[in-house]
Amino acid sequence: MPKQCRMGRENGFQPDTKDPVVIALNNKIFADIEDIENGSLTQPTPTVDDEGNITLTHWSEEGNLTNVDPSYYGKGLQGSNANTNRGKNFVPFSSYGIDVGRPRGYSKEAGLGKNRYTTKIKAGRLYAVSKDRENFHVKADEMAKQAGEVKDYNGLFMAQVLKEAGYAGVWALKGGTNLQASIWETLEVSPEKVRDATQADFENLMDSLSVTQNQVELWRRNRKKNEFLQHPVLKKLAKRRLENKDVSDQMWAEAVLKFDPITPIGAVQEIPSFGEMLGAIKGKALKGLIKPVEQFKSKEPGYAMVPEGKVVSPRLDIPAYTRTNTWVVTVHEPDTPSRPGPVIGYAKSATVVSDRSGPVKFSDNPEHSLRISTGEAKFPFAVFTGAWKNESIDSTKKRAQDALNSGDWVEVGMNPNRFGYFYIKKTGQKILTSPEVIQIGPLLLARITIDGQPVATIEDTAYSQLLTNSLQ
Repeated sequence: MPKQCRMGRENGFQPDTKDPVVIALNNKIFADIEDIENGSLTQPTPTVDDEGNITLTHWSEEGNLTNVDPSYYGKGLQGSNANTNRGKNFVPFSSYGIDVGRPRGYSKEAGLGKNRYTTKIKAGRLYAVSKDRENFHVKADEMAKQAGEVKDYNGLFMAQVLKEAGYAGVWALKGGTNLQASIWETLEVSPEKVRDATQADFENLMDSLSVTQNQVELWRRNRKKNEFLQHPVLKKLAKRRLENKDVSDQMWAEAVLKFDPITPIGAVQEIPSFGEMLGAIKGKALKGLIKPVEQFKSKEPGYAMVPEGKVVSPRLDIPAYTRTNTWVVTVHEPDTPSRPGPVIGYAKSATVVSDRSGPVKFSDNPEHSLRISTGEAKFPFAVFTGAWKNESIDSTKKRAQDALNSGDWVEVGMNPNRFGYFYIKKTGQKILTSPEVIQIGPLLLARITIDGQPVATIEDTAYSQLLTNSLQ
């Protein structure tokens, strides 16, 4: 992606500007961001600041570190190095992440401590070991042969050679996706508060996209805002349902049909760019922007990827819609049937299918919905759970458009202000399972028949009975 021009005071648009030309230009910048990396990241190298330093990040369970000592090697990431016998030639090291928050920068691994520390080191003191432009491997192999080895397969002797040459450590691209450093010198470190660290990582991500904090705030300020307001009659009735329990399902369904009837969308809505997703979810984007790829194609660096067939629980990101009118799909690890697990990342769309454990399952929690319908704060609970299917956004969009014109698919909705379950918008019936579900923006589609044969689990409701009776 080409670098965007930075304009105005403080290298960015001011968030209080009302110039429609500036606003339009800023909106176009975000709409045009469809890659979260640029050409320089094809073979990434650590970012070096104006003083010639590389920033290193270390995680630990210890909450009061002032330095990181390599002699404690093996006591960090649980199960990684603690029980490994490296032999007498081993040079102990401490591990650090590089360019945390940037595409292809280091992402924290599971098992690392919760306390985060940073330090800086001169770029010239770290050796790009994978490139080995000084051919230090020749000397390392000679040392390995003298020790009875065929060659320096594990890099044990390379560390000795580099240490003798005056290097403090090495950097490399771990697994093709994470920049990491191994340092064999004790370094002084400074603690970072979680909030400060998150903001710093988000600034790194913005910098990699050539946008500024001011541009993000301007974009958000000029986006349409939305609210999920409950009709006052329904809100009053919901409180009676919760407190007095004197409102039947029939009475509630009649009120919903009168004051907040279910309406299908009927078309694929505007799909946000990755730049617009970044502006909408801000620091949450650090979890990863998901770019599904066609099966058997190589994964693209700089994006979060979901393995084909992984069981996930997608849902819509409501704050992104209410605050910036942007439809973003949040993809979770599965947890309980009515509550999603940790966030995996954020996507433009999601397709999930049946797996060996069964069909896609829709969550069902009337109690949570009832409390929200009385005016209590919303929280994530409405999810559908199934096996992730990797396909491009263009493929998903086309299949969604075809599904809208097919009798095998139905449009599905879930609004806790109405009901505590997913429902078929056309009929008001409750849907519990389906062999395949597509979420693209606010449009949620479920397959209910194949060649005319039912394949979904559907139940009648008080609302669907009212619709049926009205047509008789």
